[in-house]
Amino acid sequence: MIRHELQKLLKEAARAILKDGEKFQEKEKEIVLEKPNLREHGDWASNVALVLAGVCRQNPLVIAQEIVRYLPQDLGYVKEVKIARPGFINF
Repeated sequence: MIRHELQKLLKEAARAILKDGEKFQEKEKEIVLEKPNLREHGDWASNVALVLAGVCRQNPLVIAQEIVRYLPQDLGYVKEVKIARPGFINF
């Protein structure tokens, strides 16, 4: 359930940042939320900023910061949200 909620929030943020539904649909399948290999990277990691970087022609770290701003401030089921190089968003 948490995974599905996080995926939904990340995709909503991505759609808002792209401001182009067609481009979002092209890239949506590339956006993943998965368990990271290293525990210190959190319970979940997403590549959404890396996927959007090519389309937006921006640094993925900048895009990750924008996405995190779109997320609700109080995600009761998430202790913290971190951005990791080269642009992963970790929960």
